[in-house]
Amino acid sequence: MGHRVALGVHRHIFATEIARHIARKRGHDVPRGATAADMIEG
Repeated sequence: MGHRVALGVHRHIFATEIARHIARKRGHDVPRGATAADMIEG
């Protein structure tokens, strides 16, 4: 169970990194610590 939680956290971090990369590609300035949702909406 604990392993599954760690996996979920890792997946969230990975998704955030992807969102940050996409946002940078679009020319958005991505603030440090922004969530994936913030970047997608912004």
